[in-house]
Amino acid sequence: MRRPLVLSLFAVVHLAAAELPVTHVTVLPDGLLIESRGTLPAGDRLITGLPIACRIDSIGIGTADGLDVAWRLVPASPLVPKAADEAAINDLAASSRAAAVAGNRSALAATINDPIEDLATLTPTLTTPEALAAQLAFAVTNAQRTVTGAQAAADAAAGARTRLAARIPDALPVGPRLELIAAPASEITLRCRLDGATWQPAWRVELDAQGAQLVQLARLQLDVQPTAEPVLLTVTTYGQQPPVLMPEPRIPLFGLTESMALEDPADPLSPKQIRVSKGSESAVQKSLESFKRMQSSDGSWYNGSSTTATTALTTLVYLGAGYDHKTPNKYRGVVRDALSWIGDQTPSTLDLPSLALTTCALAEAYAMTADLDLRPTCDSFIADLRQRFPRELEGWCARDGALAGPEVVALVVSAFKSSLAGGLDIGDSLTVLRDFRIRGSDPEEVRLATAYVAVLTGQDARITLAEAQRWAASVPRWFATGRCELINFAVGASFQQGGDIWSTVNAGTRDFLTTRHDPDGLWSTPYPLGRLPGALWYALSLEVYYCYAPVKPQNYNKSSPTTEALEIASRWPMRLTTTKPVRLSAGPQELELRRVRLPGTIQRSAIPAQSSAVWRVLESSNPWPNALPAGPLTIVSSGNVAGSRIVGDMTLSETAPGGFLRIPLGVDDAYRIRREVTTTTEDGLLSRTLSVTVTCTLEASAGASDPVTIREALPAPGTDAVTIALTAPEKLANEAYRKRLADDPFTSLTLTPPKDPAAPSAKGISWSATFTYARSVRPRLEAR
Repeated sequence: MRRPLVLSLFAVVHLAAAELPVTHVTVLPDGLLIESRGTLPAGDRLITGLPIACRIDSIGIGTADGLDVAWRLVPASPLVPKAADEAAINDLAASSRAAAVAGNRSALAATINDPIEDLATLTPTLTTPEALAAQLAFAVTNAQRTVTGAQAAADAAAGARTRLAARIPDALPVGPRLELIAAPASEITLRCRLDGATWQPAWRVELDAQGAQLVQLARLQLDVQPTAEPVLLTVTTYGQQPPVLMPEPRIPLFGLTESMALEDPADPLSPKQIRVSKGSESAVQKSLESFKRMQSSDGSWYNGSSTTATTALTTLVYLGAGYDHKTPNKYRGVVRDALSWIGDQTPSTLDLPSLALTTCALAEAYAMTADLDLRPTCDSFIADLRQRFPRELEGWCARDGALAGPEVVALVVSAFKSSLAGGLDIGDSLTVLRDFRIRGSDPEEVRLATAYVAVLTGQDARITLAEAQRWAASVPRWFATGRCELINFAVGASFQQGGDIWSTVNAGTRDFLTTRHDPDGLWSTPYPLGRLPGALWYALSLEVYYCYAPVKPQNYNKSSPTTEALEIASRWPMRLTTTKPVRLSAGPQELELRRVRLPGTIQRSAIPAQSSAVWRVLESSNPWPNALPAGPLTIVSSGNVAGSRIVGDMTLSETAPGGFLRIPLGVDDAYRIRREVTTTTEDGLLSRTLSVTVTCTLEASAGASDPVTIREALPAPGTDAVTIALTAPEKLANEAYRKRLADDPFTSLTLTPPKDPAAPSAKGISWSATFTYARSVRPRLEAR
């Protein structure tokens, strides 16, 4: 009933207008997120400069002090030409018509001046002197009028365009604007999401005297220019999961309190592509309200010695529901205070489970918001966890009780998975944990923790339908005995497994938890750490519908560990931000995101039997802590891209962190191999002898000093009736030589250019062999 009164206030109060500068642009796989920040001048309540296409359901606004802001969106005004604009348009149309008439006259005059090829076909009266004089006069007159008319039309058109251009700024439609109910005193953050933007990764390898640099690029396609000024750019793969990047908060069209009725009551927490129970959503929402009331003034949820773990678990519940500490939402202050309290803890004083949970909460908050102020805290907690888990995890697995035993392995894996999803450096921690053998006194907990770790690291958990049925049947028993973490692991592992496995566990878990939900928003369960932490585990179990996307590959290949590692790496979400502001434009654009010098050296090799060219190849590894997505790769010969020479193009395959990289770099023109083959034959009375010597010479340009490895195939006689004696590069005879062929049919030789340019080129014998056989034998030498 208060809405009409608010409308009338907007109708009578004059609003000063301000435009917030764009500070950050995020390109999603399917759209654009524009972030503007600034402080409104005193008394201003109107924000302009919004994109024409923005809608009310794609806008979020909040203040630096965490207060919610009530606002309404005024749509863009239509284009209504003014009288002066119409006159200019009419003048332009008239001048265009005059130009067309002048053109017609010119064409007609040209036809009159055309020579008459066949006078016999014309009427006699048209060939008289009088008729010809009249035609000539007509042509001259129209020619003059053509010139005059065309010039007048051009002048009129130019004048009309000038007058119209002067009027266009007033005639253009005014974009949408935000009208605030109250003028905020602190800095405002405005986020607007638009369609019409895509990006894909691309790569460039720059060769220089020190080796090679790998440059990651983003190829953008923007329908609009977000801003004319340089801004920080982020590209991300989070677009398929809206709650991760930009939750769709409940933003009222008008409202002064959180209890105001919503214009659009649709619940934003469930993506349309996932079928979610309304009962489970209602239970989660009721729990969030209860947890908010239980929060202490310092931002924590007090629970004795388990306060840190409880606070981290509660924070994960809010983050899992899509509520972060940056995006405008009704729980932003709750999450902000909780993260602040967690960040004030000293990682080294926490036990391993608490450290894993706090690291997971900080990493997920960073992944959702890319909050640079949170990055140092995340790095500190991750560094402590990386240092401690190898030596402490075995001992924690041997313990019994809540937040102890095999479940600690699952907590540590979750922390590193969330960290890697946010682009944070975890080293090889997940690889180490994937190979960790989980032990414990409770076989049921060992199995569930093993399955949970397996699916999060992309392995096959080997959950059978019969096992899923046992898990579903065990839910009431786990609930009655306070084993709520086991329910969470069963739900998480089966959700990642999908199919009938997930349907079976989900059917036995979701309805059970929603029907056991108490009116106060918690669950009554005898969890050793208290009723609140137990309720947090159940809330996390119900959030798996919309919180986590499946990570198990559809084309999982059990027989290929290398393929498996690449598929695992490719499934980690990616978020990268430019190190300095960049200028964006509409249309296609390619921008540099980051660069790193590749480890390893450039190797030079040649196969002289095929070609005299020397090829370069870089054998390296992925130096970044996150996976390299597949994309086109261009190799250039200089770090100066503008003046570089393109060596070649290829496709970079998906590469796991630390994974092997082999990049061919093309021919090195500074080196060349000359190959010479010498053969001699001797005939005896009963036998013949064939001697073969292959010599390779390395020719290098001045200043070239890198070694070159050449590869030569050893010959294989086609019959056992031949006696073989290899004299170089090693002395081998007959059976020893045949075994050498079976083990490695090639021989390698490394040549290095001489340091003195005046010295002769480097030479070496690749191989030399003698073959003896009877005169009646006709051996066939095969080069492998």
